[in-house]
Amino acid sequence: MININNKKQLEVLIFTLIAIITLGVGYAGITAINLVINGDATTSVND
Repeated sequence: MININNKKQLEVLIFTLIAIITLGVGYAGITAINLVINGDATTSVND
């Protein structure tokens, strides 16, 4: 278990956890969007 010795360490830990959770929710929200690309793509070899 993590030993929290003072109030400052507790504040940093709570802030870090909130930041990680916020980033996780944001990433999940962005990746839930379906990307649709219309068009043609061609490739060729350069001699």
